[in-house]
Amino acid sequence: LEHCYEVLLAVILPVLCDHVHTWAPAVQTQVAETLLQTVVGPPLPQKEAWMLACAAYRVLHAATEAQPALPPDAAEPFLDLWSGVFCDAVTHLELRVMSRSSPASSSPASSLPSASSVAPAASSTAAASAAVSAQQRVEQRSAQRLGVLLSWVSAWSRQSSEPLRKLSARVVGALAQRVSVGVTQAQLAPLLATLLADPSPEVVALAIESTSFVAAVVPLAATERHFWPHVAPHLTANNSRLAAAALRTIAYICEANRAAAGGLAHISHARNLTAAAATAARSGGSNMSSPR
Repeated sequence: LEHCYEVLLAVILPVLCDHVHTWAPAVQTQVAETLLQTVVGPPLPQKEAWMLACAAYRVLHAATEAQPALPPDAAEPFLDLWSGVFCDAVTHLELRVMSRSSPASSSPASSLPSASSVAPAASSTAAASAAVSAQQRVEQRSAQRLGVLLSWVSAWSRQSSEPLRKLSARVVGALAQRVSVGVTQAQLAPLLATLLADPSPEVVALAIESTSFVAAVVPLAATERHFWPHVAPHLTANNSRLAAAALRTIAYICEANRAAAGGLAHISHARNLTAAAATAARSGGSNMSSPR
């Protein structure tokens, strides 16, 4: 696997993805570790990335439905490992659906040479039409994949299983890096707000970390309205994992919005958050330096 990446993608990966969910957990663990080392690092083609995401979904679904269930001491690392495979596969997917009127979607036609200088008008029109059709197929495929992913994440967030809610919180951050701003605002932000109020501190910690990616693309006013009430109180929490996650996330958001247009209107919020973060850091001591 380490010496022929092309063969891995073309021959071995499809077999792994088709059958890995039927194998024993010990073998699945070895497969996940190998995939994380040899597949997820380099840029992954869209077809293979989607194939891998679906395979990871099947493994996770089978593991949470398994009877007898995995022992508690083995279940968490196993699910965390395959959650990493799933999230990393998602970050290779292109899920931003372009507008038909956007420059990017019209560029194939506008960049074609003129009929008078190079080719007959009929040939130019046919090429432009083929380019538009190809773009439409790509966007349709991306939209279908996005719909499936959002349905999975939404379903996981409502499960009684804590590992699945943790997965949902983790995937929200991965999706926020790959979808449009509109999808983030309309679908990921409300889902994240729900996960931030989860009764499990582990779910909340992952949701706080995902807040960094969601808040990077939504207006600062929306971040203040929807996320500050959930994130800021954890700066002084007794749980060092929550405090460290909140501290990092708030610092990231303040940095991301520092130079944004209109950012000065929110400087008082940044100052208050910085003061709270400094207080939390002094009271938390060295416990906050290692969130995981």
